[in-house]
Amino acid sequence: MTKKCSRDPFLAYLSTFEVKNNENLLKKHIIGWCYENQGELSCKSVTFVNRLEIMTVGTGKWKNQRHPDGLDDIFVRVDVDYVRLFDPNKDHLP
Repeated sequence: MTKKCSRDPFLAYLSTFEVKNNENLLKKHIIGWCYENQGELSCKSVTFVNRLEIMTVGTGKWKNQRHPDGLDDIFVRVDVDYVRLFDPNKDHLP
């Protein structure tokens, strides 16, 4: 049995909303949805704020805390309020 982590609601969000490349996503919406739909995780909302930073390529948290196998290479920052999906064919890892 695989242990659930704070990354799982983000992956569920992407699947539920069928997020496409180049689609700008409001960070507040993602975090709120993940908090409301986390199931048995019992995380505080700040956990999802931090996880989004870890999953956003190029941030300080991503550089220091990302999964070594690339599991957290999901988003790219568009601006202070928005992210979009990381596209390995278009975006480059820092």
